Amino acid sequence: MISKKAEILPGLGLGGLLLGQSLQPLEWEQHWQESDTITRGLLGDGAILVTGDRSADRIVGLEAQADYRGELPGGIRVGMDLDEARQRLPQLRPHDLLSGLYEPERLGFLLLGEETVESILVCDFGHDYWTFARPLLAEEEYDP
Repeated sequence: MISKKAEILPGLGLGGLLLGQSLQPLEWEQHWQESDTITRGLLGDGAILVTGDRSADRIVGLEAQADYRGELPGGIRVGMDLDEARQRLPQLRPHDLLSGLYEPERLGFLLLGEETVESILVCDFGHDYWTFARPLLAEEEYDP
């Protein structure tokens, strides 16, 4: 069952869905093919964007959108100011290619946005689809 209020589990899932789960039982509100193997779609009245690998029949990404009400541990939520998120989780670092923040220790999520958390992405960073989203982990000492 989909829940827009479910806790966001870094590296595991959100909305009552888990990475690696089958795509078969999903009741898409809207979905589209991004490529031959990648399908994307919305659930939970558009609050959850799902990325799936059709050839493997599994969810490889879940993104909490504007209407998502669940939080990450530490109270991080969509709509929060990025500076406040950094105060709550000082280990967050700027992503080198995307606008947003990530936690280098666990790499379990990305907070996407310029000034506020516009969405929270939990994905299988090992899947080829997410090559563009993997931060460079060999970073220099970070000094905010």
